[in-house]
Amino acid sequence: MRSAIVITARIASSRLSRKILTPLRGRPVLEHVVTRLRLARRPDLLLLATTSEAQDDELEAAAGKLGVPVFRGAASDILARWRDAARLYEADLLVACDGDDVFCDPVHVDRIVACHEQTAAEYISCVGLPFGTAPTGIARSGLERVCERKSQTDTEGQGRFFAQPGIVTRAELNAPASVRHDTARMTLDYPADLAFFD
Repeated sequence: MRSAIVITARIASSRLSRKILTPLRGRPVLEHVVTRLRLARRPDLLLLATTSEAQDDELEAAAGKLGVPVFRGAASDILARWRDAARLYEADLLVACDGDDVFCDPVHVDRIVACHEQTAAEYISCVGLPFGTAPTGIARSGLERVCERKSQTDTEGQGRFFAQPGIVTRAELNAPASVRHDTARMTLDYPADLAFFD
């Protein structure tokens, strides 16, 4: 079983311009995300999935400087982008982390890989972590099935595509009490969020 962390990001952002490359404590946000996710021990690969839009050439170059492989695909269809990245890198399991989730938890990345090994679940969510810190596990088998059935090409908010009963097998990981916080929000969408992370 081959697993990969996939950071999903692009330059375009309506709420905070160029947030993935915005400086945070002297380093771009992307570098903070990559550094944190490299603390995970179980995945075989860490990659960036961005769009084929010309403006993301700069993002690809930034990832290259960090030694992160890049997959470029559909701009609005994130599910297709993930599927095609999984095919290219022969990943059986993707652990998805958004590029604006500076505090995405590497411990739960490893927990997702272990859960998939134990249960073969095709969609694994983390319950109780602050919003913006929880990765999501998606098996390529389930992703292929969802992509075959969906009719939409704008797949922002991907969880809804896996919610219909019978499409994928699911599992949940409950956050331990020491890090559980159901209402906290820790993601980078607005200038105030950048100040919070700083």
